[in-house]
Amino acid sequence: AQKTGLSQDAIITVGITGADINGSDNLAIQAAVDMMYQSGGGTVKILAGEYILYDAIRLHSNIHLTGDREKTILKHAPAVSSTLLKDADIGQKEVTPDDPSLFKVGMGIVCRDNELLNEMVTKPLTIIRIENGVLYLSGYIEFDFNADYDLPQKGGRGALIANIFPLVYGFEVENVIIDGLTIDSKVDKNPGWIDVRTGGVCLDRSKNCAVH
Repeated sequence: AQKTGLSQDAIITVGITGADINGSDNLAIQAAVDMMYQSGGGTVKILAGEYILYDAIRLHSNIHLTGDREKTILKHAPAVSSTLLKDADIGQKEVTPDDPSLFKVGMGIVCRDNELLNEMVTKPLTIIRIENGVLYLSGYIEFDFNADYDLPQKGGRGALIANIFPLVYGFEVENVIIDGLTIDSKVDKNPGWIDVRTGGVCLDRSKNCAVH
């Protein structure tokens, strides 16, 4: 058997009702994941129900995320998007959309333009504050997104921001098991661009992980 480092005894449940942590969105699941990680790792069991995710469930090492197969549904929240009012550059931790009213604190977001299409999809950021039309983010932007709205053939890059993200996300994690979840990453509304790449599960630079 493969050694995972997971505690076989530590279990915390998440559910619409009747669980250790009650809720129907990513916040409830994330609270359980964070709590279990802080106590050394173990199993987060998501009970039957439909959970709407406005941001990725961000995994830590030594977590077993499990559900009740087709009865536990993780679903992407309806997509919103806006063009950017000004460029979003490398090293910034904020973006300024033309319509900030579409976004809320806690949303996962990515940017893109006509040259950088899906670069942020495997590393989404989270809105932690909104002030005077500016969205402040949980981490640094790693690319330059250009808000020039000329047609692409004239050199315009037309940067956009949208709440697109993988539903379950791990970056540099170890000893993770994902099991028994129905993951619906389809967005109901095109967020303002074509060739949208979303994913159900993204484990980036991670090792000793399994998805069942």
